[in-house]
This record gives sequence, C-alpha cells and structure tokens, in this order.
Amino acid sequence: MKQRITFGSMMLLSCVLSMPAFVSCDKDEPETLSSAASLNGHEYVDLGLSVKWATCNIGAASPAQPGDFFAWSAVKPFYKPGSALSEDPEWDGYTSGYSMTGSPYYKSYLDFGKGEIIATWTRYFPKGSDYDFYDKSDPLWRDTRLVSEDDAASVNWGDKWRMPTKSEFEELLDTAKCKVEMYMYADSAFLGSEYGIKITSKVPGYEGNFILLPTSGGARQDKEITYVPGTTFYWTGDLDISNPDNDSYCKKAWTLGFVLNIPFATSAYRYAGMQVRPVFK
Repeated sequence: MKQRITFGSMMLLSCVLSMPAFVSCDKDEPETLSSAASLNGHEYVDLGLSVKWATCNIGAASPAQPGDFFAWSAVKPFYKPGSALSEDPEWDGYTSGYSMTGSPYYKSYLDFGKGEIIATWTRYFPKGSDYDFYDKSDPLWRDTRLVSEDDAASVNWGDKWRMPTKSEFEELLDTAKCKVEMYMYADSAFLGSEYGIKITSKVPGYEGNFILLPTSGGARQDKEITYVPGTTFYWTGDLDISNPDNDSYCKKAWTLGFVLNIPFATSAYRYAGMQVRPVFK
C-alpha cells in the first residue's frame, strides 16, 4: 500500500518539531500481555489507575492492529469493513467521507441577521443557547460527555465498556504513575502500525503491567487518511468547552494525540475519524 504524506501531515510535523520528546524507543517486540483478563470477551489490563484499559482498539484483532476510525459520537465507521487504512475506501453511505456534514447530529442554519450559514449540532452543543433559532428538542443538547448510545465502546463492546474521559487519558501521561515509551513492532503488515506507544504502570502492586497503543499514521478527514509515521489520535468521550470565545467552541472534542511518538492532550473537530481505546471501572 502506498504511504502518502498529505498537506495535513506536513502541518502536523511543523507543529511538533519544536516539542521536547520524553519517550524512549524499544525496537524489540513487546512481551506478551500476561497480565490481561477479559470482560465481555475483550481483554483488559489493570494499571492500578482509575479505570481498566482494553488491550486492543475497537475493530482490531490484536494489540498490533490500529482498528477502525470513528467520528466523535458515531458508533460505527463511515466506510465498509476492511477499508480502515485504504486510501480509497468503500464508503458506507457517507460519500463525503469524514466531513462536517456527515457528523452525527450536525445541522446547519441560515442566520438571516448575519447572512451566513451557522454550523451547529442538535446534541452536545451547549453553545446552542446563543441562537434563537436553535433546535432544542433533543434533551441532550446541553450535555458535554457522550451518553452510552453515542459511545462507540459502549455500543460495540457492551457491558461496562465506554470511551475514556480526558482526565483518564491524562493519567497515562502522569510520569509518577506510568512510563511512556515508543516501540517498534518486529513485523507488521499494517500501514503505520509498525510504530506505537507502550505505557507501563509504575503504581505499586501493578509495576510491569502495560498497554500498547499502535499508531495508524494519523486520522481520517474528508476522504483522506493523514499519514505521518508514529502518529495517531484517540478519542475521549468529552466535548471541548475550554474556550467559549473561540469559533471552534463545541465543534471539537478532546483527544489523546501522538505525533512523532510524542503524546499530548489536544482537541479535534468532532467529525474527524479517530481510533477508540475502551475502558471500564
């Protein structure tokens, strides 16, 4: 499969070249996940943190596979099975790919006063209170965290599984609790997933327990997949409401990103296709 660096890839590179790296590199195949147990047929590892972490992404058959891409609040991919990393996927009714118009609960309005189209969502969009014409018929329009019916982990894996919160992802980056390092698979046939992140617990009683987060090469936006080796983004279940004065307010959700294997919390437009790593308490 041809690996393509898009304009979006170059933007990702330019924004992180000055960031200090704190990950090391392990070129050996990581050891077996001997500490894994299972819930509802899906394995997990206890790192001694506030939640248990699944060993695989949704749609992945093993920890080495990146799995599927989901828009935020979507419970299935926009493409047909087997097209996750294809440059020309077979779309499952979403002919524009991962675009704003395909985002769940998206709705646009014409603001006659401003003479412009306003992009809104009928669910998870508390900014809607600013608009007299906004549709408030959905009781979840004020919510800022995904409910189970809009949570890809809850819908696809059932039982107690759900998408992690921003604070739960940030626990993984707490150097007092976890060690974060890059790894490289000895043999991988998946685009971009020869690189990944290994997160090992430092919590007393759980030392040595770890999870692997493979990198897919980036994220899906529109019909393209952004490709930079060692790059990926994982959704949280939390809407980004940190900057009410910004035009992107309520249009983005929080993610955990890895760019050139440097982890950081950021937010992304909710229609982008990203990976999901489930958790449960």
